[in-house]
Amino acid sequence: IVSRILRKKKLEAELKIQTTRSIKTPFEDDLPLDKSTVTNAHNASTRLDAVSQMMIATLPKRYENVWKISKGGMGVVFGAHDKLLKRRVAIKMILPSLCDDTGIIQRFINEARSVAALDHPNILKIFDVGGDQYPFFVMEYLEGISLEELIDKKRRMTSEEVRYYGLQMADAFKYCHGKGIIHRDIKPANMIVVNNFKLLKVLDFGIAKDPNRGGVTQMNVSLGSP
Repeated sequence: IVSRILRKKKLEAELKIQTTRSIKTPFEDDLPLDKSTVTNAHNASTRLDAVSQMMIATLPKRYENVWKISKGGMGVVFGAHDKLLKRRVAIKMILPSLCDDTGIIQRFINEARSVAALDHPNILKIFDVGGDQYPFFVMEYLEGISLEELIDKKRRMTSEEVRYYGLQMADAFKYCHGKGIIHRDIKPANMIVVNNFKLLKVLDFGIAKDPNRGGVTQMNVSLGSP
């Protein structure tokens, strides 16, 4: 029995992910981070379109030097400098054309509240929520590459790479499930690899199921990515 316990502990120790360790990690040699994709915050504001400028104008004054990071079907993610806490942040906002849709607004608010209640190294952190006209929430700013992009570039992942990131995902979702939160849209595009490929972060809890929040799922409607 003692032998089995020792073997089990040894196996657990081998499988434990240490994100701060200074070892060479998957992809580190052949896929260095492309720093050219990181926008210069001080100059990008001149390239914002009219809609983006209108949305940004409603943000609290503590967020300055705002630039656009990405745009999806439901919202826009901006980068900004939080002058109060003196750090770079990311801000997610709903597109103006969807602000009258109560279902989308509710999911957006639920996402912010659900993630804000989570504290795990492999889950995106939420710092602030607000916005009467255009709802927004403020997240930690991450520089990295999505797991989807990483797989596309690599074409074929080794068993070590699958294990390295897979264990981090599993640990994140185990933590979520322990809190009663189900992500419901698990896919490579909703993961980002940061810190020189050492750390995986789970993103986009927009359709997560949280028993502590009001449900907005409709009958006979499929959510997530088929």
